[in-house]
Amino acid sequence: MTIPNCISFVRLLLIPVFLSLLIDQLYLLAALILFFSGLSDLLDGYLARTMNQITKLGIVLDPVADKLTILAGLIYFYSISEMPLWFICVVFYRDACALTGMIALAVSHKKAVVPALKIGKISSAAAMGLLFFLSLKQIWAGFSPVVFVFYGATLFMVVASFLVYSKRWFDLFEGKESS
Repeated sequence: MTIPNCISFVRLLLIPVFLSLLIDQLYLLAALILFFSGLSDLLDGYLARTMNQITKLGIVLDPVADKLTILAGLIYFYSISEMPLWFICVVFYRDACALTGMIALAVSHKKAVVPALKIGKISSAAAMGLLFFLSLKQIWAGFSPVVFVFYGATLFMVVASFLVYSKRWFDLFEGKESS
């Protein structure tokens, strides 16, 4: 187990903490946990690259931690009527398609574990920002305009990353690497 993988694993362990803070309406603490999770996401990627510790486990664990954190937060905010269901469906559809593509590639004995693209990381960062500011909006409604901007940015990045990753999966199925 590498240091970056341990950091990603800690991010997975923070998901129930984040969710229980939201449920207990401790929004500032939830936002701080989310901020810490985002910083540790940057740290694990930096360490993996600089320490030459990029592993197949890390390539899977890192985005899983991101996606589960994001989905947990989106579902919570839906439960308190701060998130439209269609928005969660768009994010979930993109993630389900990515998982399905990875499984299909593995079943067809193609390269199924591929490093994340920059657009995927930007999409995750936008979604984390949305959750961060939604948490803060529960404390101070003045964050509403920022939340609105992050909704738009997140939606745009989710759709864009879906299109880019779809092309990538189809290229991999055809036996060619896409850039």
